[in-house]
Amino acid sequence: PKSSPCSSRTRNGSRTLRECLESLKALNYPDYEVLVIDDGSTDASAEIAKGFDFVNYHHQEPAGLSVARNRGAELATGSIVAYTDDDCIAHADWLLHLSHAFTDESVIAAGGPNIPPPPRNRIERVVAAAPGAPAHVLLSDTEAEHLPGCNLAIRKDTLDRIGGFRAEFKSAGDDVDVCWRLREHGTLRFVPGAMVWHHRRFTVKAYLKQQLGYGHAEA
Repeated sequence: PKSSPCSSRTRNGSRTLRECLESLKALNYPDYEVLVIDDGSTDASAEIAKGFDFVNYHHQEPAGLSVARNRGAELATGSIVAYTDDDCIAHADWLLHLSHAFTDESVIAAGGPNIPPPPRNRIERVVAAAPGAPAHVLLSDTEAEHLPGCNLAIRKDTLDRIGGFRAEFKSAGDDVDVCWRLREHGTLRFVPGAMVWHHRRFTVKAYLKQQLGYGHAEA
């Protein structure tokens, strides 16, 4: 199936966006498009995205993570929407592995592991080792209860059927919520070979802010 990997939201992600888009450019998959939804960045994200001629870049006023993900799905022309984040690096066979999961018609979403790249300094090493990183939760070796939004592919028609991501989730929790609702319509498949490398936060302050956002989303 034609897939649309969305660097689903970037917001001031210029530090890692170029590396993310380079990895999407190198995907080993015959037919896909790349959409970048910019949620009101004030850094160089727009210039970086527009520097890649294969990228469909769209700017929106700051509205949050879920609204950006829904915008990506609305603009995507494929039958599968595959989400990643601006601080991720996709394995070259990421889409290929995900696409195999959808040969089973009962599978409505799929995703794989997100792995921290080698830390470049002591702070990154500490943050990467700290608890609370986004992770999948499995019901069996192949079926997931939920999959993190940085490595998540969904059948577009099913995502439309459940009303997309809920806008109240502005920075976290949207993936857990959407996966719980998707499970009422089919299976979530865990694909261990569909890997992305996901940078953890670069500072302790940013890590603590992330965890605060996770706690708010859980509540």
